[in-house]
Amino acid sequence: MNVPLLGLIVFLPMIFAAAVWLMPDERWRRLLGRAAVTMNLGLTLVAVARFSVHEPGLQLVERAEWVSALGASYALGVDGVSLPFLVLTALLAGLVVWQKGALGPARTALPALLLLQGALTGVFVARDLLLFFVFWELTIVPVFILTSTAGLGPMRLDAALKYALYMFVASAFLMAAVLLVGVEAKTFDLAALAATPLDGDLQTALFFLLLAGFGVKAGLVPLHTWLPRLLADAPVGAAVMTVGLKIGAYGIMCVLLPLTPDATRRFGWIGCALGVGTALYGGLGTFYQANLRRFVGYASVSHAGLVVLGIFIQSNEGTGGALMMLVSAGLTSSALVFIAAFMRARGGSADRTAFSGMASVWPRLTVCFVLALVASIGLPGTSGFIGEQLILVAALAENAFLALAALGSSLVAGVYAYSLLEKTCFGPARAEHRAFADLDGRELATLAILCALTVLIGFSPRVLLSLV
Repeated sequence: MNVPLLGLIVFLPMIFAAAVWLMPDERWRRLLGRAAVTMNLGLTLVAVARFSVHEPGLQLVERAEWVSALGASYALGVDGVSLPFLVLTALLAGLVVWQKGALGPARTALPALLLLQGALTGVFVARDLLLFFVFWELTIVPVFILTSTAGLGPMRLDAALKYALYMFVASAFLMAAVLLVGVEAKTFDLAALAATPLDGDLQTALFFLLLAGFGVKAGLVPLHTWLPRLLADAPVGAAVMTVGLKIGAYGIMCVLLPLTPDATRRFGWIGCALGVGTALYGGLGTFYQANLRRFVGYASVSHAGLVVLGIFIQSNEGTGGALMMLVSAGLTSSALVFIAAFMRARGGSADRTAFSGMASVWPRLTVCFVLALVASIGLPGTSGFIGEQLILVAALAENAFLALAALGSSLVAGVYAYSLLEKTCFGPARAEHRAFADLDGRELATLAILCALTVLIGFSPRVLLSLV
């Protein structure tokens, strides 16, 4: 009997979301939610164990008829690019649900988080364009619910509405792309569409529709402003799942490029230009952020720019670097969001001006903060270094200006990061902070897992590069 493993990984959280919402007792809701993410992580590890890096193409494939009149099918599968994101989704959701205070009221927040987990997983494993679009749309509502009901401060509803508005604009472009494919190709199977791409002007139109839709979600300048705002006001769970899992960049890599190969060769320079501009703008934007969460938002914009640059260079180094950087940014950005929450719980704020001398009062928090921050700017020995270097090598082979601009964005963010560390971690400690304890066991475990993976990948990059 063939167990539909990927189907279970996708839909189990959604089923548990309904069960959690119907559960009358708060304690049982949290227990059920933790059971759901733990089971999902276990199933994901089984999928990893069954995956063979020596077999090219899709594995663990599941197919069934869905909307045959439209040429759409229920098709799931995992390859070397999507596998790391399958694991990252399960890991981040598990860390959020097990962490105290990361979500808000369990009645609404837990079902929303579980629905978001299932939808994000669906995006990474869908092998039918229409099914991919359905899962994409399902990611929007949970983030809106989490931010509007459990967000931070009085501006949380504005942040949620801005997020929803930008995402619906992105969805309009993607829907137009899906309709174009459906009308012209008569199928939504991604493998078939990649094997026989659309012709001429139709492929060009598809390229720009997909670039616009995925570009908004990736946070490419000038359509990036929703991201720092969301990170500043969203609860930890929504922030971690949004910044840790960059489905916009994933869509460019795994949908746009295979479906529009000729248009990408003609107009790839536009993607490179957007990537470089976004990387520089995001790096410069970090300079003006006093709030750590907004710093993470602009750093994430800069990372997205470098990733998109690596993708559109269309070389083995660029693609490998983009994959490395997506995974690394997912780990480090998530760690920084957790750290900002832990700092806010102790100091009442996530602003750098509210902290000084953290190393003397919270040494464990400081160590994790330093490691996550230097990894996010690509310090050697961390996962961020390998990804950035591969992208820089690919950019240098393509165009010296691209390489210099990409390097400049990293240097700018690095200067600010070291300044941030100096002002928050060293110097005299504030008297009011001595009353608060360092990281507890659960907080330390959360950050230790993320930081350990960052170092492991940094010293053993083959773990990811062998999948490309």
